[in-house]
Amino acid sequence: MIILVNGLIGDGSGKTILASSLVSILKKEGFDVVGFKPVGGTDIWLRPWVMSESRKRRLVVTGDGVILERVSMNVEDGEVLNPIAILLGYADPSRFAWKSSMLDRHLSSISDRSLIGRITMCEGGSAYTTHFINASSIHDSPARIQAAILELAALLEPKPLRVERGFIEEILEGRLVDAPDSCLKSLLRKHEIVVVESNSDIAAPTHMSSRPDIIVTVAPGVASILSGNRFKNAIEVLAIRGRPWSVTTKEVVNITGVEKTIYLPLLEDPMEGYTYNDLEEIIDYIKSQSHLQLLKR
Repeated sequence: MIILVNGLIGDGSGKTILASSLVSILKKEGFDVVGFKPVGGTDIWLRPWVMSESRKRRLVVTGDGVILERVSMNVEDGEVLNPIAILLGYADPSRFAWKSSMLDRHLSSISDRSLIGRITMCEGGSAYTTHFINASSIHDSPARIQAAILELAALLEPKPLRVERGFIEEILEGRLVDAPDSCLKSLLRKHEIVVVESNSDIAAPTHMSSRPDIIVTVAPGVASILSGNRFKNAIEVLAIRGRPWSVTTKEVVNITGVEKTIYLPLLEDPMEGYTYNDLEEIIDYIKSQSHLQLLKR
């Protein structure tokens, strides 16, 4: 069973908190469940601990990927639960003579902000990883950020390949989406439920995740359950050249509407996640759908 958690707004919807809470609660309820972040990106300035974690593992990891790995009780390797991982930074403003137009263009470009990353493919029960480093973005970074990234690059196994902006754009455009789907397919063979966390306000990040059994859309303070059949039909209608990641969650919800709305409390410590009582309606719905799937078998 695939449970897809997507966000209604571009940043700060609360996808990771909700997805990790679902994994944690469902595990306590006796389900064999793991979290999955197909494509993850972490700003190293806002979450510097991911650099330490990446150095320790000699593997690029992202904040969301590590959180989902931990609530999954480390039953799968981190690179399998987050097959595409990218660490993001910012350019040194002095390189652009502090000109706002050039800085704005840089800030709006994820490919320009991508410093170093990883792609993992799952085949035959094994995971095969490739690291890469974005030479032009490293060159434009502040000196100490450059040094930190190059220090990490020297530790990574396997050693990173030097790439240019075009390679990052291929990842962001979904041309390498077979990698995360290969790992999702592997996880579904081994586990009862996979909770997939999407990116930003993207409706579905990969082909396989665009055909979920349950969809939970989250916005600050509110979660909603969408009809699976309506969701799949909306994706088919809206997707550009068959790419579900070209569709925003808002576009889908405008077509499908929502089946159930759940109001979420303001958490004092978001890392602690939601409780069973907070998500009871969603958990009960998942249980009912899981039961229906067993009857169909």
